[in-house]
Amino acid sequence: GRPDWTQAEQVQLLSVDAQHNVLTVRRGCFGTKPQAFKAGQGYAAAHATEGPWGKRSNLMWFYNFATHSPRDPDGKQCIDHMIDELAAEFADDGRLAAFDGVEFDVLNFRRWQPGRAGRGIDTDGDGLADWGYRDGVNVYGIGVYEFCRQLREQLGDDILLLADGHSPNSQRGFGRLNGIESEGWPSLMDWAMDDWSGGLNRHLFWDAFGRKPAFSYFNHKYIDGKEGVFPQVPMSRHRLSLAAAQFVNAAVTYSFAPPRKRGEPFPIWDELWKGGEQELGWLGEPMGPPRRLAMEAPDILEGKGRSLPQEFLDRLQGDNLRFARDDAAVRVETTEQDADELRFTLPDVACDGPDLFVAVTMRGAPRAGYPAGVARLAHVGIKRAPGHLISGDDPPR
Repeated sequence: GRPDWTQAEQVQLLSVDAQHNVLTVRRGCFGTKPQAFKAGQGYAAAHATEGPWGKRSNLMWFYNFATHSPRDPDGKQCIDHMIDELAAEFADDGRLAAFDGVEFDVLNFRRWQPGRAGRGIDTDGDGLADWGYRDGVNVYGIGVYEFCRQLREQLGDDILLLADGHSPNSQRGFGRLNGIESEGWPSLMDWAMDDWSGGLNRHLFWDAFGRKPAFSYFNHKYIDGKEGVFPQVPMSRHRLSLAAAQFVNAAVTYSFAPPRKRGEPFPIWDELWKGGEQELGWLGEPMGPPRRLAMEAPDILEGKGRSLPQEFLDRLQGDNLRFARDDAAVRVETTEQDADELRFTLPDVACDGPDLFVAVTMRGAPRAGYPAGVARLAHVGIKRAPGHLISGDDPPR
């Protein structure tokens, strides 16, 4: 039958002898004790991890958030124990009682892509790879959402709950979490800021739809393909990242520090306290909400994207899609039975320069099989028409 996880121990793999089909392991690790298992009735389940990221981070494994994960003799799953432990830590007599909240690192909505090579991830503990999916539904991602929802109910609104939000794979805990961390802005390797609009949109969306009070922050850092290795980034890009945090109502912390000055225990970016004058809050209160100047530029669609005449609807293109006016919006529906995505284009948009700004307001029905709070993911991009030349050295972004 299924493995009995109440009869188990942790081991560490020491060596592999493929010729004799022998694994050498260290027994009884991580607080467990060696146990006796009958020949042919034991099962070795590999941990799923991309770490450890530190020399002594040997317990940095992924939690099994899947809604069909194994249960203990009391009927509890992994997330039940995590919620119980965190509730105890944040209690009045807990070790984290003095803290305002917690940020969950690498809390992804989709941890693994089905069909990848290798042994495969087994989240229900039956010994067969399922990659965190059941009947085509991402039950791992639903479990992450449920963890956020149930933890919020347990802790109430006096605790700030945050998680990574800089990746398309990040959790979808809207309405449950207060905000996000952007580990690198717009993302870890994008100091060219090609995804400038995406970085702004993610934070503006969380500022509007996160749990109140909204609180998000930038962890200012960039890596050059390897964790802990900081690339050569122009000073203008450092300053632009710090400025972007002001646009989206985000706080700032940093792993990428400026050069250390003599006698300074830890270097601080000049922009955070007016350089040598060291005046905190020197920027003062904002004069008003941030302005997107491109929104004030002439509309090259001449208002047709708002008035939605039939000629505008007729321009929209997409395979197996229907377009229709629905009050003040365009309703897009698929004619496929099990479509995973909707992809449509608005062709032949005249652009006489290297930049084109696109503003879209979207809403979508909840996906079948998912909680209503799990928001959909939308990408907006620009594609050159075949043979069309664009003035300037760079393609439009």
